[in-house]
Amino acid sequence: TIPDFRADLEALSNALAGLSGEAPQKTGNRGFFNIATPNADGLAVYATDAAFFDGIGELELGLNGASTVIVNVSGATVTISDNFLAGPFAVAPRVLWNFNEATSLTLTTQFFGSVLAPFADVHNTSAIEGTLIAKTFDQDAQIHLQPFIGDLPVSGVPLPPALAMVGFVAALGAGLGVARRRRSVAEAA
Repeated sequence: TIPDFRADLEALSNALAGLSGEAPQKTGNRGFFNIATPNADGLAVYATDAAFFDGIGELELGLNGASTVIVNVSGATVTISDNFLAGPFAVAPRVLWNFNEATSLTLTTQFFGSVLAPFADVHNTSAIEGTLIAKTFDQDAQIHLQPFIGDLPVSGVPLPPALAMVGFVAALGAGLGVARRRRSVAEAA
């Protein structure tokens, strides 16, 4: 039997959304998620909404000395189509994107960092460089598993044992989904 972590992950998402965060900056066509000053524990938190991603085409993602970055994005319907500059592969395992209000999340560009969207139907059309937790997942591209290795600053929220296992389960589920999709295509031929 696989344990049901849904309630714990929903509580975690809501608790992270309650963290005080800094607004990312936007200049011209570029959004900046590399400017927040980390606290004494090495945590940098951003707070923004779905509208932030409208009208920009490039995102800069960096740690700026932080060991963990949490990006809280509010809004029920979120679409991110912006290109990440410089392919921040080394940064991705320390970044957690939290979509605690989202019921629909669409990622149409190579996405860097783990995605926590426990209430959302997620659709991706390009690779996710991280892990994914979602209500449902419509997969049109790969997930390149990079487990989240940052420190979560939430106390009083029961975290699932071995949170890294969640990434494994998400990757396993994604792999099974690909196998099912391939089998369906093969059966149709």
